[in-house]
Amino acid sequence: MASDFGDESGEKLIDWMMRVGEDAGKEAMLASADKLAEAFRRAREGLEEGIGKEVAREWAKLDLKDFKDLPAYDSIKQIIDGELAGRGVEHEFASEGGKDFLVFKVKDVHEVSEAFHQLEQDTAAAKECAEKSIDEGRDGDRDVFLIAFIFRKSRDKSFGF
Repeated sequence: MASDFGDESGEKLIDWMMRVGEDAGKEAMLASADKLAEAFRRAREGLEEGIGKEVAREWAKLDLKDFKDLPAYDSIKQIIDGELAGRGVEHEFASEGGKDFLVFKVKDVHEVSEAFHQLEQDTAAAKECAEKSIDEGRDGDRDVFLIAFIFRKSRDKSFGF
């Protein structure tokens, strides 16, 4: 590669740029993971505020504003959908007035709260596994990251496995 630039400095610059790019990608991933965990926590707190209040309606809606600006928003909705479906929670995603909502039955508020708590924990575990994978130079190996995450999740009793 050095011959492409006529000397070793070109190769060193490329190496430096690649490392800066990896570091920036890692920092963006870690920051996004923190924001996602915080969004799950805040959503859960919002749900818990409503628990125990007399509600005359059958359906509730949760504003997804904290999730909407995160990278891969549609993937996040798929993750939420999968967790709720796995728990048997009847739900839909809806848009109204430019806002996105998760709509679910009021009777399921505890289960939705638990699902978001689980997703918050999963996010923390995934962040840890991804960071280790990147630090060990395996950032391009999604399978290694996924296996490490599944192994960690299966060993942690708080994940319900």
